[in-house]
Amino acid sequence: PEESLSQDSPSAQESKTEEIVFSQPQEEEDDIGVNKNGIFIYKGMGMSLFGGNASVGKVYADNINAYHHALGDSVRVFDMVVPTSAEFYLPEKYKKLSNSEKDAIQSIYKNLSDGVTGVDAYGAIQQHTDEYLYFNTDHHWTGRGAYWAYTAFAEAAGFTPLDIGSDYTVKQIDNFLGSLYRQTQDSKMREKGDYVEYFIPDVAAQAYIVQKDQPYVKYKWTVWEESVSGSNGYLVFLCGDAPMIQIDTGTCNGKSIVVVKESYGNAFVPFLIPHYEHIYVVDERYFQTSLVEFIQQNGVNDLLFLNNAFSAMTGYHANNLKKLMYQVYVPPEQTEEESQAQNSRAEEPKWQGVQEDDIGNEDDDE
Repeated sequence: PEESLSQDSPSAQESKTEEIVFSQPQEEEDDIGVNKNGIFIYKGMGMSLFGGNASVGKVYADNINAYHHALGDSVRVFDMVVPTSAEFYLPEKYKKLSNSEKDAIQSIYKNLSDGVTGVDAYGAIQQHTDEYLYFNTDHHWTGRGAYWAYTAFAEAAGFTPLDIGSDYTVKQIDNFLGSLYRQTQDSKMREKGDYVEYFIPDVAAQAYIVQKDQPYVKYKWTVWEESVSGSNGYLVFLCGDAPMIQIDTGTCNGKSIVVVKESYGNAFVPFLIPHYEHIYVVDERYFQTSLVEFIQQNGVNDLLFLNNAFSAMTGYHANNLKKLMYQVYVPPEQTEEESQAQNSRAEEPKWQGVQEDDIGNEDDDE
């Protein structure tokens, strides 16, 4: 399935904006930036321009602090806010079009309590910007970008990361055209194109999925959906988003982690397989039970919140974190026929993962 786009995202809005060209006199055509429907395009690379809202960032930090207060010192709490491509690849002459994501991230981290550790993904990524860290045609980071953020988390959490050059089987999906291309249909973006790298460690892993309106039932799932191709390439990571995905690994160390994320987290999570016996991947948009109770009942050691800068500065995402803490699942009303059909289902459902656009209007609190 192709990625679906959330309604508060620029990529979900109708194409109402005229093409705006930003240029200086006597510039070469290739050195001109173009704004198409809210996406800034420069030399074939699409980027979302960051607005940011400090008050929303404080709400985001305060809601994460509340988890530390609720769970105490028995659970280590981490927060990782990930910069997006515009922060590193927007040319200097166009920088004024986008607010500083670095300043926004630092502002969030300053508002974290002493019991919450901010993870410096920004610094780790910044050291490798000559590598393929972000897509040209999609709003996500690449698997390689997620790897460098993983090394920053490893440092914060106190374990040694695997080496990207020697410790993984590296695979690739070609001909990837992502969400930003689908919105703009820009010919230069299409010409530049993308591919999706993914990195498989030599550690066994079995995933299970919890679906919407079945919060206490698990079905077998996959960590890497290797059957995807083309424009669905990013779905190789966890086969998209779901309320919860559990990964049981061959790392028999008794350690477990909950990762609360939007779809930026999908490319990151597989790097944790060599370091935790159990990984619980919670999507803050779809999880339906109390996250605090889930963490306590499963004896979780570490809790990581992972969001891109746009999501962390969006009221919808920030408020979701508070809602998750103690929410109570209320089953939808079913007809007798629907109930019987669900109870008599013989085969595991082939649930199709979706990938929502997490880069939205950071001022939209709905």
